[in-house]
Amino acid sequence: MDAGKYTSAIPVLRKAVTSASPASLTYAYALFDLGRSLRLSGDPRAAVPVLYKRLQIPNQTDVVRQELQLALRALGQQAQQQGGAVPGGQGGPGPGGAGGPGSGPGHGHDGQNASGDLVTNQD
Repeated sequence: MDAGKYTSAIPVLRKAVTSASPASLTYAYALFDLGRSLRLSGDPRAAVPVLYKRLQIPNQTDVVRQELQLALRALGQQAQQQGGAVPGGQGGPGPGGAGGPGSGPGHGHDGQNASGDLVTNQD
């Protein structure tokens, strides 16, 4: 990953995520690195749920939120280039949609603004 070989890093990071204890910092860092590598390898759609999961761990959340915003922005750009809508609109399974990430207590209105930035409801 440090050498910019994000595609090669992904299988190693997936293994780190599955083998680390979910209560450990190793798990948290592996999730972040996996999400970042997925985004930088050109797969922001896969990066978004990984980064949402990582955001639930109360450690360096500002950095995680920034990476998630980059992944959401990249996902929106891909959708525009392909002529489709951004996934996760109202009622969908993506960011801000019913039942998607951010629909838990105190976060029911999380989603994106028109610029693609993550907007959170701070109840």
